[in-house]
Amino acid sequence: MNKFDLAVIGAGPGGYVTAIKAASLGLKTVLFEKEFIGGVCLNVGCIPSKALMKSAHLFDEIKKADEFGLTLGNNANPDVDWTKLIKRKDGVVSKLTGGVKMLLKGAGVTVVEAFAEAKDAKHIVADGKEYEVKNMILALGSSPSFPNVPGLKEAFDRGDVVDSTGILSLPSKPKDLVIIGGGVIALEFAIIYNAFGTKVTMLQRSSKILTGMDEDVRTAMDKVARKMGINIITNTNLKEIKGKTVVFEQNGVVQELSGEKILCSLGRKPNTKGVEALNLEMNKNSVKVDEYYRTSVPGVYAIGDMSSKLKLAHVASAEGLCALDHIVGIERTLDYNKMPAVIYGFPEAAVIGMTEEQVKEKGIEFETAKFPVAANGRSMAGGEKDGFIKIISDKNIGEILGVHMVASVASDMISQALMVMELEGTVADISLSVHPHPTNSEMVMEAAHILEGHPIHVSAPKKK
Repeated sequence: MNKFDLAVIGAGPGGYVTAIKAASLGLKTVLFEKEFIGGVCLNVGCIPSKALMKSAHLFDEIKKADEFGLTLGNNANPDVDWTKLIKRKDGVVSKLTGGVKMLLKGAGVTVVEAFAEAKDAKHIVADGKEYEVKNMILALGSSPSFPNVPGLKEAFDRGDVVDSTGILSLPSKPKDLVIIGGGVIALEFAIIYNAFGTKVTMLQRSSKILTGMDEDVRTAMDKVARKMGINIITNTNLKEIKGKTVVFEQNGVVQELSGEKILCSLGRKPNTKGVEALNLEMNKNSVKVDEYYRTSVPGVYAIGDMSSKLKLAHVASAEGLCALDHIVGIERTLDYNKMPAVIYGFPEAAVIGMTEEQVKEKGIEFETAKFPVAANGRSMAGGEKDGFIKIISDKNIGEILGVHMVASVASDMISQALMVMELEGTVADISLSVHPHPTNSEMVMEAAHILEGHPIHVSAPKKK
């Protein structure tokens, strides 16, 4: 029988990162993966969608060349070569997944590319072989979730409805696209396909997209999307799918909307196939874990989408490393208030910490400041006008409670806020930090100046 110190089931960002670290610590480690080395993120999620987003952004920028004093020459009409675009996306994925395989091999991790079934907490069967393990980390990930709506399953089976995986590899660019959902994934694909010239309509159940985010971010991204030409219909109730037509109700009126393709983006559900014999305690649809990611079964841990409150790749990686630390005798926990999240687009949105609404609910005395992108020199030079940097701080001690931003490189800028919060820095610490000029990052400092009552590149807010 094959014996290992640690078995990791699932080779996504949570699983493979944990396996590599475990091997580097001297643990004899085996990693099981039934489909994708790199998981959903690298193969049919974060990475391929960002490859498409880059193409979409570049295409959008080319169409604005005249604004920057550039001409494309006679009869130069930019167009999308869909075959080349998808080929480039697939090439990016191939390079990254190939790189992960090399890293696993170099670290000495035994990789078993087969479906793994846990017989109990100490035994796993895969590809006809049995493995005995001392500890087990489950990183099975999640899959797109579909509501029980008449006609939806049939439309998906026909290919009229696609999920977040299918939308990445359509054989051709659809003329029109109906997106059911108004979350992060839905908005990102709306931005991508709209930029390529597809007529995009989003159907959102609530009154505004991006439920759960800071109200200022929700409002700004809604405005940006509409300005791009994306049609957003809110307060809808999905009733039925008929062929390529979505039947929905809005304000008591039943309406129909047709599209060449329909994207269903209504969340994800945890994967648990293969671990049923463990009889894990569940928290609704997720595996229940404690602060060290221990499940109800001793020696078995669960991380990432199958158990986490935040279904994000970087969170899964962090949880895996935290669980591994517990296995080797180090007790530490993660602060989910310091987990950044990003909406990719042009501009991007990035958030960390509490929203203004959450701060109010907790009864904390707070202050907020927003510095507009339009007042930043680097942004102006790049033709960027939409967005802001918003800091929420404790009114009495200056602690950073939350940072919410909409800007062209918000995904990179949010790490500045993360480090300040991790080190328990204050508004004064940001204000006193000298930022290079001209940069987008200066906007964080400028927002801190506002909170201190001494704004530089915007007028002082009127005192109430």
